[in-house]
Amino acid sequence: MVTDEDERRELALSQLDSVVERRMRVDDELLDAMAYALECKATRNEVARRVPVLSRPTVLSVLNLIDLKDEVNRALAEAGIPVPTSDGTEAVWLFIVSKPRRGLTIQHDSNTLEDGGEPGSPGRRAAAERVAGKVVPVLYDAGFELAAGKLRLTRDDAATAFGDPESTLWVLPAQKA
Repeated sequence: MVTDEDERRELALSQLDSVVERRMRVDDELLDAMAYALECKATRNEVARRVPVLSRPTVLSVLNLIDLKDEVNRALAEAGIPVPTSDGTEAVWLFIVSKPRRGLTIQHDSNTLEDGGEPGSPGRRAAAERVAGKVVPVLYDAGFELAAGKLRLTRDDAATAFGDPESTLWVLPAQKA
């Protein structure tokens, strides 16, 4: 039997879920707006000054992630790998993630894997492995590493992991030896 206390608890949890979802959406919008302002030649200081003081640490870390994303985009573009394009070629997506862990992720553009067949098919995996075979060496040669969760992957392990069409890996600057 459901009590009034149970109903209040469920209502409170539902409200909490709603607020968390809105907060994550707003964080994503902030990231997008900051990146767009920089693309439109706003300076880092102009961007940082427009964010409330309580969010300044967030701004600095996001600006660093935008720089990292630009570096990765540049390295891939110089190697002829689209990030992404609409010309039907194989591509990858780079996303700056705000919550729950802030960072830069890379994943396959599922539209470019469709030539390989349905999700779960060997052809789709072969297409993802072909993309991984191009992307992973470029990233590692350019001074980046991929990670699954918090585990940094060797070049070979990264190629295997990114060969999974559903994989999402973290892009990190390589650790200094």
